[in-house]
Amino acid sequence: MNKKILSVVLILCVMLAVMPMTAYAADIAFCTKCNKIQTVRATYQYADDKLHKCSVTCTVCYNKWYYGEAHIWSGTATCTSGRTCTVCGGSSEPLGHDWGTWTQNSDEKTHTRICKRDTSHTETENCHGGTATCTQRATCTVCGAEYGDALGHDFTTSWTHDDNEHWKQCSRCDKKDDVGPHTWDNGTITTAPTCTKAGKKTYSCTKCDATKIEPIPATGHSWKSDWTSDATHHWHECANENCDVTDNAGKNGYAEHSGGKATCTQNAVCEFCKAEYGEKLPHDFTAETVDAKYLKSAAT
Repeated sequence: MNKKILSVVLILCVMLAVMPMTAYAADIAFCTKCNKIQTVRATYQYADDKLHKCSVTCTVCYNKWYYGEAHIWSGTATCTSGRTCTVCGGSSEPLGHDWGTWTQNSDEKTHTRICKRDTSHTETENCHGGTATCTQRATCTVCGAEYGDALGHDFTTSWTHDDNEHWKQCSRCDKKDDVGPHTWDNGTITTAPTCTKAGKKTYSCTKCDATKIEPIPATGHSWKSDWTSDATHHWHECANENCDVTDNAGKNGYAEHSGGKATCTQNAVCEFCKAEYGEKLPHDFTAETVDAKYLKSAAT
C-alpha cells in the first residue's frame, strides 16, 4: 500500500513539474471583500514576454482579483531557447541565430554559415545563381564563389563568312573556329558582256556559301569590212552576235550615199558602198540629136 501511495505522489509531482504556464502559491493578502488580511491562494500564468498574470483568491470568501507582475528570469537565453521565469514557469523568446557570412566548402558545390553565438549551429546548402559562360564558371549569388563547370564553346556546323574568310561561330559567344580564307571556283558568267556594256562573273567559295562578283569588260565592236545599206544610207554591221547597237545610225561608217552620177537609164552608184541610190535622170530630147526612130514614133 505504501508503494502505491508513493507512486501516486511521484506522478503528481511530475505533473506539477510539467505545467510551466501556471504556478500556485499560498500567501496572505488584504481581501477587499472580507476587509482584512486573509490567507489567499495565488496562481501565476504567463501573459507575454514582460509580465505574468497573477490571480489571487481569498481562501475564506473566495473573492478573486488579478494583477500583472514582471517576470523574474532565470538562466541564459540561447539561439533556440529563452530564459525561464521562476514565478510562472514561462519562457522568454530565444535569441535566434546570429549567422556569419556564407563560405564555400572544399567541394566547390556547397556553402556553409556558422552561428556566432554557438559554433555548433551551422547551415549548409548548394551554391546557386549566376550564369556560366563558355570559359567562366558560374558565380554563386550567395557566397560569391565560383562553382560548377564552364560551358565550353558550342561551334555551329554551318559556316559564317565575310568578304575575305569563313569560320564556324560559337552559338554562345564571339569565339571563331576553323577560320580560313575563301577558296574560289572558276566562276560562272551570270551576265554576258555586250559590245558596249560590261558583264558579270560570279565566283563561289568551295567551302562556304560566300560569293563574289567580278566585272567582265565589254567586248567592243567587231565591224565587218563589207557595207550594208538601205535606200539612203550605208554602214558596217558588227560581227558580234551579242552586239546591242540596234539603231543603224549608231553603227560604224553610217552616212548618206554619195558620189557617182545618175543617167537617164542608171541610178547613181555610191562611191563607198557601191549601192545604187537616188533617181535616174529624165530624158532631155533635142531636135538636132533625135534619132530617126524617135521621129518616126512621134509622127505616128
